[in-house]
Amino acid sequence: MIILNYRESSLSIKLCNKIQHYSNINKILIVDNGSDNDSLQLLMYHCQFMPKVELLALHKNDGYATGNQLGLNYLLVNNIYDIIVFSNPDVYFDEIFIDAIISKFKLHTDYLLLTGLMIDSDNTGHSKFAYWRETTYIDDLLSMFYLGRKMLKKYLKYNHKIDDLLDVDVVPGSLFAVDINRLKFDLFDTSTFLYYEEDILSKRIKAQNYRIGVITSSRYSHFHQPKRKTVKLYSIYLRSMLYYQKEYNNISIIQYGLLKIASYYSIFELGMMNILSKIIRCISPKPKNQDL
Repeated sequence: MIILNYRESSLSIKLCNKIQHYSNINKILIVDNGSDNDSLQLLMYHCQFMPKVELLALHKNDGYATGNQLGLNYLLVNNIYDIIVFSNPDVYFDEIFIDAIISKFKLHTDYLLLTGLMIDSDNTGHSKFAYWRETTYIDDLLSMFYLGRKMLKKYLKYNHKIDDLLDVDVVPGSLFAVDINRLKFDLFDTSTFLYYEEDILSKRIKAQNYRIGVITSSRYSHFHQPKRKTVKLYSIYLRSMLYYQKEYNNISIIQYGLLKIASYYSIFELGMMNILSKIIRCISPKPKNQDL
């Protein structure tokens, strides 16, 4: 199992403390992705008390895909495993979750990647981002505009089915497992730093004629805190989007040019919306303190 850590050592340690006793997990590799806080020191201290846990420290943060690929390379060189689970630190799953994945891989040899249904952090039901269909050129072009995003909210919904093993296009990168015996290529494309890793992963798997599945009877919790959409983060998102469309959807030069122009407008739109939001907060009346 690989846990990719960046500045979240407390969550990684908490997860390891829970799952190190699972009989179906033989080894846990924490990949510290160049954390610039005290994560590495804390992980080094705690790992010595957990026999199943090993730490791989990377010198710099080159992103989600690179961190996971380097962790995978390390495990493949030093050990022999049939199934490797990739996990964020901010998830929780039980031992039965892993049993279900092992069982389904044995039954279905045409699947390379399996996961369960991601549950919202409030545990009220499965997340609307538990899986989705692959992102097309039109999807991304429309998403560059406010009204286009409003249209896509309904258009991108992927109806959940009751099938125990659901064939899907894309799953979240927060928790999934891969059958290593079927893996004959680099799993991750390390050209992106952040965003679109899941869509790219889907394209790479399907290019090898394998499938991606969600075991709907298995659930895991993801306690994700959404990041505020800053211009810097959004610019990284747009670079990944353009790379994905060019390399994996094989768009034409004209389509690429249109999408790039639209991305410039989208940055302008985000900047204006952030300014407007600040103005509204400034002029909004402050709540009065009430005497108890």
